[in-house]
Amino acid sequence: MTKDEKIWSTIKFTLLLTFSVALLYILLCKYVMPIPVSITGNAVAEINEAETIFKDQKQMAEKMIVLRQDIDSLNFEIQQSQRISEIKDRMAQLQNNYRQHSYNAKYLYCMQSFKTIQDYFDIKQKLYWTSKTKEDRKHMLEMLKGQIR
Repeated sequence: MTKDEKIWSTIKFTLLLTFSVALLYILLCKYVMPIPVSITGNAVAEINEAETIFKDQKQMAEKMIVLRQDIDSLNFEIQQSQRISEIKDRMAQLQNNYRQHSYNAKYLYCMQSFKTIQDYFDIKQKLYWTSKTKEDRKHMLEMLKGQIR
C-alpha cells in the first residue's frame, strides 16, 4: 500500500466510525432512553398555572388591604347597613374564586383570606359593641349613683 492509500483508508475508517457512533447514539437516545416530552409539557403547564395563582394571590392581597381599610373606617355607631352589606359582598367575592375553581386545593388561600377578613370584621364589630356597652354601663352607674345621693 502506498502512502495515499493509507491516508484514504484512515479517512474512510474515521468517517465510517463517526457515522456508526452517531447512528448508535441516535438509536440509543431515541428508543432505549426516550426523553419524556409529555412530562416537560405538563411541567410548563404547571408553571404557567402557578404564575396565574401568584398573580391572583397578589390581587387578593390588594383586595384584603382595601377591605381592611374600609372595615377600619366603619363607624358602627351610625346605621350604615348599605355600606356594611357592600363590604360583606366584597368579602364574599374573595370566597367565590375558590368555588369557581371547583374547590381546588391550590386556591385554598381564597377561603383563608375570606375567613381572616370575616373574623377581622366580626372582631371589630364586637369590640365596638363591647366598648359601647361598657360605656353605657358606666353612664348608667353614674346616673344611679346620682339618684342614690
